[in-house]
Amino acid sequence: MPKWKYLGNILLTAIENATFLIYLTEYHSGFRAYSRRYLEAVHLRRNSDGFVFDTEIIAQAMARGLTIREIPIRDALLRRGLSDCLRAPRCATGSRS
Repeated sequence: MPKWKYLGNILLTAIENATFLIYLTEYHSGFRAYSRRYLEAVHLRRNSDGFVFDTEIIAQAMARGLTIREIPIRDALLRRGLSDCLRAPRCATGSRS
């Protein structure tokens, strides 16, 4: 990842944390898991169909007092590179070859 994108992600994450008054380590990967209770509590149809959906669903959760918990994952793309992962399905699971 280019340095300007990396630094931009850090800045955007800090702004989003200050806006939502929570601390999440990352907002921009697009990798999310939601509980059924969470999805039933927010109004999905009020959100856009675009890339801002992730931010909108977090904002709705904070407005409703829902808890957001991060679950750490291993980032195989940073460790190996995208081209390696496209050729090897085991990369998605984080297994080592």
